[in-house]
Amino acid sequence: MPGPFDIDPTEFVSLAHALRAEPRTRTVHPATGRRWASRGVKTRSGAVVKLAVQQVGSQLRTRLVDLRGFLDLLNEIASPDTAAATGPRSPSKRRKAGDAAGEQLVRTGW
Repeated sequence: MPGPFDIDPTEFVSLAHALRAEPRTRTVHPATGRRWASRGVKTRSGAVVKLAVQQVGSQLRTRLVDLRGFLDLLNEIASPDTAAATGPRSPSKRRKAGDAAGEQLVRTGW
């Protein structure tokens, strides 16, 4: 017998129901889901991703496949190239980069 959260992943369900059915978002408040749909969330790469929803009357509905895809995009593992470009730098690396930029400015006449 199916449980209360056994739903077809491609079926549109209320946003609150989808959040409760997905183990990774079981404790997420429905207002957070609405915010994910309206404003989106910035990923590690800097892109803004929005949760795909459909409005039916006054209720937002989404599919589990859309919610899972949204969560997977947020939890994407950065490649070593992007991790080096976007990750925080140590104070010594920041100082070296600043010194190199200053030298380049002096060389170009600034």
